[in-house]
Amino acid sequence: MTLILQGSTYHSRIMHEGQFHWKSLRTGNRQLATKREALIKTQLYKGEFGILDSKGTGTLAGLTEKLHAHWDTYCKSPRTAEFYKQNLKVLNSVGFLSLCRLHRIDQALIEKFVQRRRKDEVAVATVNGNLNTLSKVLHYALDKEMIGKVPKIRMLTGVKRRTFVLTDVQIDDMIKLARKQWPSSVFQFLLPFLCDTGLRIGEACGLKVADIDFVDGMPVSIRITKGKSASAVRTVPLTERAALNLAAALKVSRCDYAWTSVRGCGPLHRRRPSQQFKELGKQLNLIGAVLHSTRHTFCSRLGEMGAPAFTLMKLAGHSDVRVSEKYVHPDDTAARNAIELLNTPKGKV
Repeated sequence: MTLILQGSTYHSRIMHEGQFHWKSLRTGNRQLATKREALIKTQLYKGEFGILDSKGTGTLAGLTEKLHAHWDTYCKSPRTAEFYKQNLKVLNSVGFLSLCRLHRIDQALIEKFVQRRRKDEVAVATVNGNLNTLSKVLHYALDKEMIGKVPKIRMLTGVKRRTFVLTDVQIDDMIKLARKQWPSSVFQFLLPFLCDTGLRIGEACGLKVADIDFVDGMPVSIRITKGKSASAVRTVPLTERAALNLAAALKVSRCDYAWTSVRGCGPLHRRRPSQQFKELGKQLNLIGAVLHSTRHTFCSRLGEMGAPAFTLMKLAGHSDVRVSEKYVHPDDTAARNAIELLNTPKGKV
């Protein structure tokens, strides 16, 4: 064992079973540090390394209030904080996990939790959301020096990715049904607008009239000023169809927002168009289609038309070009045209 003084605090570096363990001893007194290091060695062999007082280690249930405050402070989006809170609620609903001391949560216990969720026929993506939150909780505990290490948490495979792409015929059919079922709703205008701009529904619902650029009274582009990441901030030019449908929505609006509720007096809530899309999708037997499919439709069409990945990334507001590259499939003609550029004399491109 080795005591290491960093600044004014001693740390212990212990080799056990071929692995180094590092622990702050929270004191600058060498004599006290030596005693605490001896205690850690005892706990290490008992499988309780990472705590100075195993009886005082917290549980998931006991950390709930602090975790909520932490996520409210550090999550960039309120929706992200709410996601973690809802998943923590699920974790706390499982007694053997929520009441377990944090330092005793290991791979065996996590596997037991996974099997319980799969037995209840919970979707793979939902279980992965639970596991992701559990990982956040344990890393929080690690940062607060409540535990010494975080067990490896493996996500489940087999997540069904929603990549449904709408055709023009399907879009037209949905618009016709929407006009019949909800004649006073802006959904009939919102659907084609989303397909031609690739906006996330939250971005569309938050779009204000002040963020729309007009030429001769018609909208020509929109500016997204905030989103799920810094990359979401962007300007999106409008197609003719998108411009006409946005103009139709603006005639209904009686507030600062472009997309509004039935009476036009307040912003459209993201949940309503999602419900409408789901209902229309069932009627048209569009299996696997969700409102977010409008975004996949936008990206897929740009990729099919030969848009470069970085251009698609900028228009869609992707945070990583690798996401955009999934939609780009250059054919042989595009490859030949690219090589032909090398035959062009320099300065004449």
